[in-house]
Amino acid sequence: MRSRGVAVINFSTGTFGGAAFTAFDTINGTSGTQTIGNTTKWSWGVSRIIDVLQANPSSVIDATKLAVTGCSYAGKGAFVAGAFDERISLTVPVESGIGGVPSYKLVPQIEPNPSGSGTGPEQPQHAINNNWLPRNSLVAQHQKLPVDTHQVIGLIAPRGLLIVGNTGGQGANYKNLDFKTEYATAMAGKEIYKALGFESNITYDSRNVTHCQYNTGTDAALNANINKFLKGTNATTGTFTTDWEGVRTSPAQWIDWTTPTLGGQFQ
Repeated sequence: MRSRGVAVINFSTGTFGGAAFTAFDTINGTSGTQTIGNTTKWSWGVSRIIDVLQANPSSVIDATKLAVTGCSYAGKGAFVAGAFDERISLTVPVESGIGGVPSYKLVPQIEPNPSGSGTGPEQPQHAINNNWLPRNSLVAQHQKLPVDTHQVIGLIAPRGLLIVGNTGGQGANYKNLDFKTEYATAMAGKEIYKALGFESNITYDSRNVTHCQYNTGTDAALNANINKFLKGTNATTGTFTTDWEGVRTSPAQWIDWTTPTLGGQFQ
């Protein structure tokens, strides 16, 4: 990011997990209840950083042009932070897996793991077991969920969203990232952007890389999104790219609604 002329604040989720989690629970009255997952608490921490930036407008960082990103479990946190705070112009969840972008309802259908293998696709309960979601989350009964993660994408819309996936050796590795479901979820979320008239503000890019390893293949998508949403220059975004067509799973068979055209003013 720095090489692209973007200032960076490193947010350590590990460091934040101690006293700051306690502060969150004290402020919100959730101490000892296990009713709030870690992704929500991390998101709260990101918002408090933004508060400080806004309170110091003379800072080197422009608080009106902010992005949030992270990989793996931090990608889940970035996804939630982007949904909860409208001050974030660009959200970049990287290889977020279950608890992040992939739909809870679609994972068991597109990428089932009946054996419960630790190397197979992660199922919805995995997000609860790792405290990314609270213990009382309805995700434990995912088919009863009245919402799903494509609607989290809708909370980010029409702001910038770049979803970075991992095809993992053309599906041979990293199956636990639920990359096929991630793609289908992104496609469903794209319909929300389309309804708002901002279809080009959501981008998807998935490559065969080692987990959380930087890959130059995503440079075009990343540079375009940085230029458009952080630097305010003309750039083409909205592409859906993979290096393996096997990741392209259409959500059409699960969509029983027609995308409307919504009116109103959107930023």
